[in-house]
Amino acid sequence: MERLEADAVDLLAALVGIDSVNPGLVAGAAGEAGIAAALGPRRERAAGGDVLVSTVRGGTSTFVVADRAECTVEMRTAPGVSGSAVLAEVEALLRPEWDATAELVGARDGWRLQDQGPAADLAGRLGAALGTGATFDAPYWMEAPLWEAVCPTLICGPHGGGMHAVDEWVDLRQVRAFTTALVAVLARGVRGGH
Repeated sequence: MERLEADAVDLLAALVGIDSVNPGLVAGAAGEAGIAAALGPRRERAAGGDVLVSTVRGGTSTFVVADRAECTVEMRTAPGVSGSAVLAEVEALLRPEWDATAELVGARDGWRLQDQGPAADLAGRLGAALGTGATFDAPYWMEAPLWEAVCPTLICGPHGGGMHAVDEWVDLRQVRAFTTALVAVLARGVRGGH
């Protein structure tokens, strides 16, 4: 996660109507568009990350031109993409006239289902029981990497457009099918698991 800060050039510039929130918004939009464009088409979710501008704030009062702005950019990185690499991408999008800085305020490695082992085996068996295959693979910021340090980990996601999508949904039929498949698969046991 990166935080961008921008200052108006000087007090006089602020007084004549140069609003730092506008560069903050532009930096946020440019960052979102630029990083998303740099990622290119993503057929495989874990091959790229999701990027969004989650907050933009500036100013101290209503109807007062903001002399500072702050924009938070979040990017869910793919495995192998470091926080410092993302920060460098964001910094490259900043224009000198914005007098802006970028700061890495948090980073976590991307997660991906292991290719082999108990979690991959369970995912394959669940996918076969559901008739979907082991299709869910995404670099989401979640606790999966923390759990994976001590036990095999997989993530099961919703139908529709995916997590946080406009058309994200889980219906009762999906919940029942997943529950039935999980009970059946676990009753048969998972190779290498507990």
